Amino acid sequence: MRLTRRLLVGIAAAAACANVGDPPGGPPDAAPPVILAVTPDSGAIVPDLRNAAEIRFDEVIEEAPGMAGGGSGSPFGGGGGSGTASRGGLASLVVLSPVRGDVRVSWHRSAIRVKPREGWVAGRIYRLELLPGISDLRRNRTETGRVIVFSTGPALPSASLAGRAVLWSEQRALVRGLIIAAPAPDTIGYLAYTDSTGRFRLDGIPAGSYVVYAIEDGNGNRRRDRREAYDSLPVTIDSSGTVVLWAFAHDTAGPRLRQAEFVDSLTVRLTFSQPLAVSREMEASQLAILALPDSVPHPVRDVLTTAAYDSVVARARAVADSARPSTADSVPRGAKDTAVAPGPGARAGKQPPALR
Repeated sequence: MRLTRRLLVGIAAAAACANVGDPPGGPPDAAPPVILAVTPDSGAIVPDLRNAAEIRFDEVIEEAPGMAGGGSGSPFGGGGGSGTASRGGLASLVVLSPVRGDVRVSWHRSAIRVKPREGWVAGRIYRLELLPGISDLRRNRTETGRVIVFSTGPALPSASLAGRAVLWSEQRALVRGLIIAAPAPDTIGYLAYTDSTGRFRLDGIPAGSYVVYAIEDGNGNRRRDRREAYDSLPVTIDSSGTVVLWAFAHDTAGPRLRQAEFVDSLTVRLTFSQPLAVSREMEASQLAILALPDSVPHPVRDVLTTAAYDSVVARARAVADSARPSTADSVPRGAKDTAVAPGPGARAGKQPPALR
């Protein structure tokens, strides 16, 4: 009987601990977690850093299954980010760069701890970004992120890089695209993500020469894989820099002519198997039109993109409309306007000769 009472008491205590609802009579908690402290803090210089960086919140946060943490920051693959959490949660919301290899992201009730598997490298500027989406036990999510920049030796820099990434084939912004700014000739770099308009910004990075990559990171492993659309561009940053990147799927085969169709008696539209380079325009000398069956060559006047052709057509129509005389201007001054009141014997629908 005594054993039974102890067992019932234990079950009741466990049920009480499992209840995470609001206390009776208290207001519901609708506020997301708030960061109380970060170690090391942004702007700190810690030459002998050994422990993991820690982000502490004002309440217990949800331990969602996380994806590969931090990321290698290498656009060429070969070590890209498995944290202590599994794919898709806390570790996917933590971006540490530049690092070579994996990043360990661990959960400790109201804190997140981050440390590169290679350890903290002396003489390096680190950028730790916490993305929006951290949740408490009631699913209240943060809507803003936080960026922490600290050093393991050198003074903190003040250079910045901003830009925009576009998917060339789809002609739309690259949303949540991976940006990697790798100091030349290194292959690891600083990481960022584009927003809903394809724009990004990296503050507090060292000045120098970079190779900037924009990658459509479909699997979220924070590196460039085969068949993922990407673009790269070299840039030298003094105090600030700006780039525009056009991401597309690269391959080793050149574009092939897929279709030729008549637009009108003077225009033919050519469709290729893949997008053409935006930096190199086609010239008329690269095309030849032959009249069959004798293969008589016809000269090509110009080669235009679809947008340029539409602009030319719109301008031609505007010029034609402005040159066309109006009805009022077609009647000579002092002449009787026969279009105002046709005679009673005129047939319905018959127009005067001057207005036909």
